Amino acid sequence: MEQEQAYMVSLWRVTAGQEEAFRAAWLELAQVFVGSRNPALFGVLLQHETDRTLFYSFGPWNSMADVEAMRRSAEAQDAFLKVTSLCDEAQPGAYHLVEFVDRPRQQGQVARRL
Repeated sequence: MEQEQAYMVSLWRVTAGQEEAFRAAWLELAQVFVGSRNPALFGVLLQHETDRTLFYSFGPWNSMADVEAMRRSAEAQDAFLKVTSLCDEAQPGAYHLVEFVDRPRQQGQVARRL
């Protein structure tokens, strides 16, 4: 049976004035994630357009088992603590896909759902 892909999505409310340090620490955390034995497929960090202390991150993993293995990693735990130390609020979460819509590839095709 094929394992379902997992998604990590996190809200980060960064302490004012720590935005650049947070970005650097998040990049270190992301490198741990993509460099792990069962890595994340990629990572994305978004910053709110007007509230510069509000960030969201997103990254897909091949399975929830891979996420759990990452969470047990001392290196990942240390990198996560560095990121959260720069935040007033952190809400990491694991999710699974329930809907997916893609744009039509050719004229006349309809958008597809997963």
